[in-house]
Amino acid sequence: MSIKDITIGADPELFIINKKTGKVVSSIGLIPGEKGNPWVGEDMPTGFGLEIDNILAEFNIPPVTDGLSFVNNIEYMKKYIERFVSEKDPNLGILCAASQSVPSDQLQSDEAKQFGCSVDYNAYTGGPNPKPKGETTNLRSAGQRRPEAQ
Repeated sequence: MSIKDITIGADPELFIINKKTGKVVSSIGLIPGEKGNPWVGEDMPTGFGLEIDNILAEFNIPPVTDGLSFVNNIEYMKKYIERFVSEKDPNLGILCAASQSVPSDQLQSDEAKQFGCSVDYNAYTGGPNPKPKGETTNLRSAGQRRPEAQ
């Protein structure tokens, strides 16, 4: 049996940092777009988008059928976001990391305290997992799943 016509896409998240201080900066107010309504720049190819997720920058890439195109699309958006934020402030850049401790002054908005965008289900019980509380920790993680458990 062979599998055909497989495509792969992604919507990874990354941190915005101040390159001088090395501290995480909230993407809220820097990055346009929001969950379910990504911003598409006039210079972006079809299928790409940019939005905030908690305080992280999240990007969308179009589905592709080969590994090289997948990697090229990820690299394209990393460079795009790096350029985008540095045009707003030359001290800003990106950081690809699983998690970071974030300064409290970057976590004051309601969006910064909200984890997850939809209900998460428990594979054992079939019921919904309790939503994590973003105000209890300064740890933020790409994927936003249960940072207090890390």
